[in-house]
Amino acid sequence: MDRLSFVLNCSLLLVVLSCAEIAVAIDSLNASISVTHNEPLISAQERFQLGFFNPGSSTRSYLGIWYNVYPTQIVWVANRDSPLNDTSGVLTIQNDGNLILLADGKRIVWSTNIQNLGSGTVSAQLLDTGNLVFEREQ
Repeated sequence: MDRLSFVLNCSLLLVVLSCAEIAVAIDSLNASISVTHNEPLISAQERFQLGFFNPGSSTRSYLGIWYNVYPTQIVWVANRDSPLNDTSGVLTIQNDGNLILLADGKRIVWSTNIQNLGSGTVSAQLLDTGNLVFEREQ
């Protein structure tokens, strides 16, 4: 390949890469990453997903974990008795290290409510087993 062809091919590759949307699945939650209706957690091998869903034609939404295959099979629901009326829900890590589900950005709908978590940064990772594992960095 001559120099001109090489430069043109490299230029074309850069243009293609700059126009492509690169989607990266995130499997962990921390103080700077929250789960919203458009941003779920997906386990590393894409076996499970943690996020919001609307069953059937319902407008109510729930936070859950499900097998990431079709048809979807829900394995856990956080707010089974307290569905959200819209898509404003956010799952985040509170300053004390607890996971909280907020409606309208302020009202706590569900929480892990663990006492005496100690100090340090907390993160949670969705594993390919479907488990959500907490970890505290000291």
